Amino acid sequence: MGYTNAYPNTAIASFRIFLNESSDDPFTMTKSEFEWIWSAMLAIYFIGFAAGSIISAAIADRIGRKWTLCLGTFGGLLSALIALFSIILKIPTLFGISRLVMSLSAAISMNGLILLFQESSPTHMKGLISFNAEMAFVVTNLIGGLFGMQAILGQNLVGLVAASIVPSAVACFLSVFLRESPKYLFLTKNDTTEASRALKFYQNIKNEEEKTNVLKDMKLEKEELQHQKSGSMFDILLNQPTRRGFLLGLTTMQLTVSIWPIIFFSTDFLLDVGFSYNLAENVSTLMLFISTLSTIAGMFIVEKFSRKWLLVGTACLNVTALLGFSLSAILSNYWNFIGYGCIACLILHGFSYRWVDGHEILKFYGPIHLN
Repeated sequence: MGYTNAYPNTAIASFRIFLNESSDDPFTMTKSEFEWIWSAMLAIYFIGFAAGSIISAAIADRIGRKWTLCLGTFGGLLSALIALFSIILKIPTLFGISRLVMSLSAAISMNGLILLFQESSPTHMKGLISFNAEMAFVVTNLIGGLFGMQAILGQNLVGLVAASIVPSAVACFLSVFLRESPKYLFLTKNDTTEASRALKFYQNIKNEEEKTNVLKDMKLEKEELQHQKSGSMFDILLNQPTRRGFLLGLTTMQLTVSIWPIIFFSTDFLLDVGFSYNLAENVSTLMLFISTLSTIAGMFIVEKFSRKWLLVGTACLNVTALLGFSLSAILSNYWNFIGYGCIACLILHGFSYRWVDGHEILKFYGPIHLN
């Protein structure tokens, strides 16, 4: 997901040529027409991701967390193949379809992965483990941004798109060998034997007494669940504690909105301010690199400080960076040197966004039947 979302940013010049060559009248597309068509192709990601998020909960409860992850990774491989053929055959519509399949699969696999992580890790490591999914996203963002640069694969769209097939195939292969979540096996499938094997697989619990204590805790949770009906959106909204957590999570999720125009268009934004293409793509890649470093720092800091105040502090910094970028872009029309404020604010945004994402709160507040 990260790779396919980031390479259109730094490789935007090559995609401009691709769309122009594929039009009915080659090389007659205006800048405005390109921006509308290109924005629509990138924005289709959100339609697929929303649809995938809606259906992933039912899928995860029906076939399990592991196979939900497998389903999403196989969909990701399919989308990479579709994207490759769209470039080879010069069919932009097919590229849009590939992004729809990719986003649908990404939502399914990401939600399956988060549930698998949360239900398989020991309590004291849940925060750290949660950052692993985020870490994978930012690292693949960085790789996508790097590969999309003109000096690497940015001028070779076939190679750029094909590069995502190998890791997708490896992910499909490896995900099959994972074990199901111990909580899902014990609480949903009532399979104590497989739950014990899963605990050994994920937590390396070999001591039978320790394993029995973990299963006892799960049994207590199971007894609580027996007095509760199946989780649904109505259960969340009608129950005050979960409703409060849900609304808080929904509100903080708005912090994640700002990252998408940055991931998709930061190079184009800097070009509009007046910077050279070379500098614009370098700054975009640097921003993704800083974002990766801040995620690594967040993996360790999240367990040592209050998540609430980390979220509040970095959110304020994040919004300040967005405001600073907008003001710098506007004022650069009058004083050129102020345009460099856009570069500083872009890097600050990448740094602050990755410390604590809004969705981190949603991962911890609910019982398993509402997860």
